[in-house]
Amino acid sequence: MLTGNPFLQRPAALRAASPCRPRRGFTLIELILVLAVGSMITLLSFQGMKRDTESNQARIVGQQMQTVGRAVDTYIASRYTPISQLQGAAGGASDPGPRTCSGTTCTITIQTLVSEGLLPVTYQNLNSYGSGYNITLNVTGTAPNWNVVGVVTTAKPWTVGGVTRYDLLGRAMAAAGADSGMSRSSASRIDGYGGVWNAPITISPALGLLGFQVGTGTGLYSVYLRRDGTLPMTGDLNLSDGTNHNIINASNVTGTGRFTSAQTYTNYVNLAGNLDMTGTATIQGSANVNGQVVAQGMIWSANSLQTAGGVSANGEIYSGTTVQTPGTMWAGGNITANGMIWSANSLQTAGGVSANGEIYSGTTVQTPGTMWAGGNITGNYLIPSGSASVGGSCSPSGAIGTDGSQTLFCKNGGWSSAGSATVSAPTVLVSAAAKNQSYCFTMPKAAVVTTSALGTVTTTVDGVVVGFSVGVSGQNSDVEIGTSVTVFAPAGASVCSSSALVTAYGGGPNQIVTKTINGAGFLMVATYLN
Repeated sequence: MLTGNPFLQRPAALRAASPCRPRRGFTLIELILVLAVGSMITLLSFQGMKRDTESNQARIVGQQMQTVGRAVDTYIASRYTPISQLQGAAGGASDPGPRTCSGTTCTITIQTLVSEGLLPVTYQNLNSYGSGYNITLNVTGTAPNWNVVGVVTTAKPWTVGGVTRYDLLGRAMAAAGADSGMSRSSASRIDGYGGVWNAPITISPALGLLGFQVGTGTGLYSVYLRRDGTLPMTGDLNLSDGTNHNIINASNVTGTGRFTSAQTYTNYVNLAGNLDMTGTATIQGSANVNGQVVAQGMIWSANSLQTAGGVSANGEIYSGTTVQTPGTMWAGGNITANGMIWSANSLQTAGGVSANGEIYSGTTVQTPGTMWAGGNITGNYLIPSGSASVGGSCSPSGAIGTDGSQTLFCKNGGWSSAGSATVSAPTVLVSAAAKNQSYCFTMPKAAVVTTSALGTVTTTVDGVVVGFSVGVSGQNSDVEIGTSVTVFAPAGASVCSSSALVTAYGGGPNQIVTKTINGAGFLMVATYLN
């Protein structure tokens, strides 16, 4: 009979024959290992999630900074005039502000950008890590070309657990773009992306601030073309979209290159340089050129071509009607006209004026050189303007002059009045204390030549004997006396005179005895006729 709990007891035979063994659980060491591995996996997963969260936060911070920077650039463009004049704004319909200016610096806030409609009204002044913004704008340059540059900085550093997170600032800069920076090397300076720019921190300087440069020269600002012209273009003005566009109401268009146009219509063209055209320039108004107009072909005008300076042409200048200039018309070659060359004042030439027809003048035809005519010069009066005097030298022969009271004529190198001649003072050609002399002279002007000597004198003009004289006191005389010969010689004639010893007579009729007589002397004098 069984005792105890009948459900817990089995017969001995059954217990001995059962195949089951006792069960085993996890040991303590195994449980500890499992918990440790699970904790490490949880920790690593948490750290990865934290890094992802921080990276997303840094990206958002950078995007927020870029949004504020873009808004500030637009604000500078729209409020350039009051900012450049350092005018503050407390608030108003035309300039809502707030904007505070002092010295050369203006400061604005996020509320300023919201009031201008550059940021949504729901935009918060705090970024993703809880920092506000400081915005400063600096005015540089000289009037009227003022430059407005500035910087946007976070109001406080990005720190976690007292440690400045430069790594997160760098990720934020990557999201904000090339105009972003941070204060890492100096608490008073923002160093730009890649070290290409820097800006001072004037409000709440500290290490670990995120910054963004704004204003002229920044990457965001360079996409704008300022209406007031203070920002130069960095590329071409491209209007090639398939539609013709216009530039309306432009005052001056200045360039260093070439202006190319299929057609150019203008009322006024003022060029300081050259206008080079391969086609035709049709000008309904005026073309005012301070420099040169160079044409390889023809410059054609249906009416008149006027110039205040000179017109220089290597070829011909053709005119259907009149070529008129209030200044100087200069030609390196000939000016040929089938019709009339007309001048309201004077027609001056440094060379000659040749005309196959007549030259008409309402007043005076004047030349500093020579006026030559193959035919007749006809007029009421011919008035010499030069001053001359009778007996004075002149050139060329045939010239007409005046001494103020009578007309003078240039003849043989001297001035003389009509129907009269003047005689110059005698000119000694030769005087010699010798005998048996012979001299020749060419007369520059007509002259009376007298030769005196002791003995005989013979004078020739151009080789012809025109005078001979012997000087003795009588037959069988041994006394020699002087004799002379006077002849007229025209201008250019060769006059020769010679002297010789006297031949004396003696010894009877028809008997000649040669006798040498002592004595010497020879004088040749010319008196010129003017």
